[in-house]
Amino acid sequence: IDQRRADHIHIVTEGPLGFMARRYCRNAGRPFTTSYHTRFPEYLSARLPVPESWAYRWLRDFHNSGQGTLVATQSLADDLAARGFNKLKPWTRGVDTDHFRPDKRKDMGFPGPVFLCVGRVAVEKNLGAFLDLDLPGSKVVVGEGPELAKLKARYP
Repeated sequence: IDQRRADHIHIVTEGPLGFMARRYCRNAGRPFTTSYHTRFPEYLSARLPVPESWAYRWLRDFHNSGQGTLVATQSLADDLAARGFNKLKPWTRGVDTDHFRPDKRKDMGFPGPVFLCVGRVAVEKNLGAFLDLDLPGSKVVVGEGPELAKLKARYP
């Protein structure tokens, strides 16, 4: 980091590498931001007897110590703010219309509109809530993960 003379660091993981980067930034007085990607407390409590509140306390300390935390949706920002996270910044994602071709949907045979979720298929993603929504058209999940077989069985 010193060799690159970075003016700012963005930390994308709360794991060991993220904690090392955070410690470095704090000790060196370097500004840093973080981003919140995974509902890790739900992930952890689904697998181990760890209360979500413990994990949220740990994550809140991690993220609140930076200059800001990037979040992808307003609903996630609202949820994290209610849990004491601060300095939340929207990190919206646009659609590249040169590559996104809605006309290709018709080739797949899905009645429209199509609601698409792309990502890791795991319990903390709460894909059942998405698939249970009463929406017109089709819902499609693309990805792999430990919950894929269960979701395929429940939503053929």
